[in-house]
Amino acid sequence: NSLTGNVPPEVEEQVVVNTLAGLVRGGVASLAFEWLDERMTAQPDRLFYYHLKFQLFESMGRLADAAAVADAWQQQTGNRDPGMDEGLVQMRRRLQNQPSGE
Repeated sequence: NSLTGNVPPEVEEQVVVNTLAGLVRGGVASLAFEWLDERMTAQPDRLFYYHLKFQLFESMGRLADAAAVADAWQQQTGNRDPGMDEGLVQMRRRLQNQPSGE
C-alpha cells in the first residue's frame, strides 16, 4: 500500500504484477492469493485485482479458479469482463488440445 499515491498507477500495478508473479513462481502462490483477496475486499470495484488474480490462475492452468474470478467480477458489477471471458475460451482450447497424460 505504500506505493499508492507515491508513484503513477501504472508503476504501482507493474510492481504488484511482478511481485505476485514472483511469489507464484517461487512456490508461495497462497501468499499471493491471500494478498490479492485482502486487496479485493478493500477495493472490490478495482478490476485490476480481478484481472491479476485471473492471470495468475491462468498461468497455473487452473481453469475452474480462473472461471470463479470471472464470475466474482460479474457478481460484483453485474457485468462480464470480455477479457476474462476470452481468456477462459483460450484456456479451454489449450486444455482440450493437450495430449492425454499431461
